[in-house]
Amino acid sequence: MSIEETYKQYEIAYNSIQLQNVQLESLNCVNRGINQFDDKTELDLEFFRKVDLENETEAKIYLKTIVGFKEKGPFLIEVVYSGECNLLVDDEVQNFKDYCDKQVVPLLLPYIREFVSNTLSRMSLPNFTIPTIDVVASYIKNEEFTNLDED
Repeated sequence: MSIEETYKQYEIAYNSIQLQNVQLESLNCVNRGINQFDDKTELDLEFFRKVDLENETEAKIYLKTIVGFKEKGPFLIEVVYSGECNLLVDDEVQNFKDYCDKQVVPLLLPYIREFVSNTLSRMSLPNFTIPTIDVVASYIKNEEFTNLDED
């Protein structure tokens, strides 16, 4: 059986809004050591997002993530990543800011996930994986929350 028969091809549809220039903005990290780990303690995970619209086709997005154990546990990491969103097709200008606001977490979370994994390894701590997120359900939940704020 050839590799083409084993794997199915996956076609990519490019988005009209592209993420560029992702960078680490800030980091605050506490290593308390593995002896501070209690199996009953749950990993804290919080996201905070921000969008600065530069103009009709460019925006700077920010994702601040707090991951770890706030009270008692081996680590607490607070990290901020940023990126630039650029609109390549002018016919979608009316939804650009809204799109950027809703896509901050899905766009920047992979960078946070890799950063946390790499940092924990360098601190000689076990890898605590950031849970997989249901992007569609999160979108709906945040849309409902936004609508409540507007009432």
